[in-house]
Amino acid sequence: SAALGPRARMGYTVAPPHVSDDDVAKGAETALKDGTWKKEGDQYKEKGGSVAVSKKDFHKAVKAQLEVDAVKKRKKKIKKEAEALLSSGAWKSAEGKNGKSYYYNKNDKSEVIWDLEEHVGKELGYVSKKDKKEKKEKKDKE
Repeated sequence: SAALGPRARMGYTVAPPHVSDDDVAKGAETALKDGTWKKEGDQYKEKGGSVAVSKKDFHKAVKAQLEVDAVKKRKKKIKKEAEALLSSGAWKSAEGKNGKSYYYNKNDKSEVIWDLEEHVGKELGYVSKKDKKEKKEKKDKE
């Protein structure tokens, strides 16, 4: 479950976009062309790796990598959008009593959020709204 690593460590989860079989086939082709993977008989080996895997597992690995790349792309876009909101002055940053910074909408000061990037992610449809609730319930149980 190495593919979960970077996603699980972030404060919120960016949902990976749907990676189609077509995308995987193209990705696999690219991975073989650019030398990230090489074919040995009916097995596949990752560059620098010592374990050869079946075509099915090779495709699984390619799919996981495509998802990770897509999440990175989405996170970059979220970060850019969040920075744009701040630099345009639509959202302002302030520090709360607890020392934690928060953000408020310039036009509606009652709209306050802790995580501007997560907010933007939700607006873009990249972060599922139920995600945060599940995490909170999990924390409450611990």
